[in-house]
Formats: sequence, C-alpha cells, structure tokens
Amino acid sequence: MSAVYDHVRSRTADEDSRDLSFAWDQWRYTDYFLFEEDTSAAPFENLSDLACRGLVIAVAEAITARFHAHRGTEEARSYLDAAWATMLREGACDYALLPAEDWPGPVRGALRAAMLVVNDTLHEARDDGDFPARCVWILQLARHVLPPRLRPEFEAWVAVATSRLARHWPVPEHRSGLFAESFDRGPPVGPCTFLPRDPGTPESAAACLARHLATLAGNPWLLPPDTA
Repeated sequence: MSAVYDHVRSRTADEDSRDLSFAWDQWRYTDYFLFEEDTSAAPFENLSDLACRGLVIAVAEAITARFHAHRGTEEARSYLDAAWATMLREGACDYALLPAEDWPGPVRGALRAAMLVVNDTLHEARDDGDFPARCVWILQLARHVLPPRLRPEFEAWVAVATSRLARHWPVPEHRSGLFAESFDRGPPVGPCTFLPRDPGTPESAAACLARHLATLAGNPWLLPPDTA
C-alpha cells in the first residue's frame, strides 16, 4: 500500500467507510463523473502532465481507502500501487481491462470506475494530452461517492495538493509554443507528495517513489521494462 492510501485510510472511520448512500447505476455510472464545466479544469491546466497523473492516482487512492471496511479492495490497491511506477517509466503498469460484470454493486463499481480513470490517464492521455480533464473526472467521482461528513476535509486536502503541485510541478516552460516537446512531462510525483507532513518537493517525491517501488515485487500489474 502506498503512503497516500495509508494516510487517507487513517482519516476514514469505519462508519464512514460503510456508508453507501450514494446513487449507483452500473450501466450508467459515467453519468456521475464524466462531464466538465467550463472552468472545472482551470486549476489543473498549468500543472505538468505528471503532476496531473499523480493527482489522479492519489484521488483514486482516496476513493479506495474510503471503502476500506468492505471486502474486494485488494485488486484496486494493487493496481494503484503499480500505477505510481509510471512516474519513472511509461508503460510500467499493465493496461486495465475490467469487465463490468466482474465489478458489480456500488463498492466494486466505484473502484472499477476509479481504476478506469487512472488507466485512461496512464494510456489515453498520453495520446490526446488532456491530463487536466482526467483530474476533473476523478474528483467528480470522489465527490459523488464520499460520505458528506468526509467532503470538507477531502476538499481541503485537494486544495493543498493542487497548490503544492502548482508551486513545484508547473508545465515546463519549453512545452509552450509551436514546437512544444510533448514528451517532457515534468519531474515525477510520488505518493508522499500528497501527505500534509511531506516537504512536497520533487526531491522528496523521488525519494518517496524509490521507497514505494521497492515494495512492488510480485505486483501482478507491474510490467518489466522489456514488455512495457
């Protein structure tokens, strides 16, 4: 488990985790988060690609931690653990094929949705370049499934994280203009970047990533370099 999962898990009481009062239709689940208002992506448009990717993974971790009292979260936790490896190597995390029939109900359905947004950020966003949109989607999913009592602390956490990312992980200057190098996604972001006690710098993120990757031996979602 990553440091950010452990942090959010420690902030989520069992009674909040068991709260399943949110609406969930397995066949129309994208209606809950797959939309954008005109200005909803604005806070993320000045972040580097990897900053956006890190935020998406971290919020997905928060969604997973929100369901800690339920069985069946292990696969989502394993997938998100491996997703952090893409900060250092594109393609390090396997593509997630998640048939809806294998993820029934509001808990597994919400976990599947979070994993699919992350998967989209790891793969499709590399082609279309719209990383800010994925930030919007994962945040709207989180706001839909979080119990009302947890939302104020969640919003404060996201605000601090977004400010920290804007300060240390802005869009690289040479990305602008006609000849922008789209492959330069900025320095990596780590799980610890989203911890209140962390310095929140690229140097701290690199050290945190090294510690996290050392725990991934045997992770079924992690691809070796020669197959990524």
